[in-house]
Amino acid sequence: MPDLVTITIDEVEYKVPAGSLLTDAAKAAADIDIPVFCSHPKLEPLGACRMCLVEQDVRGRWMIVPACTTRVGDGMKFRYASEAATQAREDTLEFILINHPLDCPICDKGGECPLQDQTLKHGPGESEFEEIKTHKEKRYPISDLIMLDQERCIVCWRCIRYLEEWEDKPQLGLFHRGGETVIDFFPEQPVDAKTSGNIIDLCPVGALTNRVSRFRYRPWELKRTKSICTHCSQGCNVRLDARLHQLRRIVARENMAVNDEWICDKGRFFHGFVDHAERLTTPLVRDADTGELREAGWDEALGIVAERLSSIADVHGPGAVGAIGSAKLSNEAAYLLQKLMRSLVGSNNVDHKGGAAVLADPRGLSNIRDVENADVIVLMGVDLAEEQPVLDLFVRRAVRRNGAKLVIIHPRRIEDTRYGGPYVAYKPGEELSALDGLSRALLKQKPVAERAGKLGGLPELT
Repeated sequence: MPDLVTITIDEVEYKVPAGSLLTDAAKAAADIDIPVFCSHPKLEPLGACRMCLVEQDVRGRWMIVPACTTRVGDGMKFRYASEAATQAREDTLEFILINHPLDCPICDKGGECPLQDQTLKHGPGESEFEEIKTHKEKRYPISDLIMLDQERCIVCWRCIRYLEEWEDKPQLGLFHRGGETVIDFFPEQPVDAKTSGNIIDLCPVGALTNRVSRFRYRPWELKRTKSICTHCSQGCNVRLDARLHQLRRIVARENMAVNDEWICDKGRFFHGFVDHAERLTTPLVRDADTGELREAGWDEALGIVAERLSSIADVHGPGAVGAIGSAKLSNEAAYLLQKLMRSLVGSNNVDHKGGAAVLADPRGLSNIRDVENADVIVLMGVDLAEEQPVLDLFVRRAVRRNGAKLVIIHPRRIEDTRYGGPYVAYKPGEELSALDGLSRALLKQKPVAERAGKLGGLPELT
């Protein structure tokens, strides 16, 4: 536990962790919500927006400082509610709003927008700006999935920092200067990060919007349901937002042990099949007379299935019936499938589809923090960037920030081989042979052999 230090905020003393950011310390100790735009708990502090300005006693002089980049120390004194600090935040917000368009009635962010909230709480009652607002690109696609409105952007850098700090893909940058500054991608290099949609959630305004769900809802109309993504074995926590009984968008839910607060683009955008016009919504059965498929009620369809299963089991025995489940089934659905087969049909012939989706299961890991803090990471037969992009975020952070050694064993040079760690190639489908060869090679090294002698079942393995 970090040491506690004493700081003073508005003439009141508080005990807070040494070295913590003032924004965090003020919230935890004094329940003071210092307004921010650029600051985010999952990104490095920057101090770009200047919305968090407070006064600090610096050698007897009160000076305006950004709270989101100020780390507290013993004896520090701050003023949050002073006239000077309050006026500084109001002035900052007025400057932000000078060229911000009045799009609230049509903006997807309207109703859940931090800029709206901060304006109501901290902003000036009216603007003194009478000139024509600066106009920029309003419908500017930065990828196939994300639309940028450069007029709404307040240049908080959150999108830039996420792609740099988490994806390790600096695909967005600041261009031009002053009031003409815009966020843009580099020439002919649109954003293609596998978790790029997270920058939509991070954006504190409506500058970045979801091209799949754009203009299909207002936030207050949505019915929100907690769920789990089944696109891979990561099991990311998500929230399904529906309007008029149709799924409108999917956003991440925070679970620090599973997905932090991120989801991949497959989980976020690829839900069009749910309400697709060609999706089967009514059972089809084959007519005994014509041989053609016709629509049927659920009772009739389930009755036919039950009758067929029962007749096969009666004639050929329960062992003649088997079930194969998808690797993308939820645990609950997989449980019910085996329950149906074992309890009702009487067959133990229950299996699942093998392949990359199953091999990608990170067995033995308690949570993603184990990956982030690992010294050595071995990827065997899995391309995390494609199969488990959220887990890949933490692998990359472990390599870049903690100096973890990344060993990749795969038939081809996958994206993560760019980190320059050891790479071992093998023929597709020869995973067991590759593991056998590596095991034998390792056992020839004396330190490994000495430790391996304590393992049971080693002769059978090799």
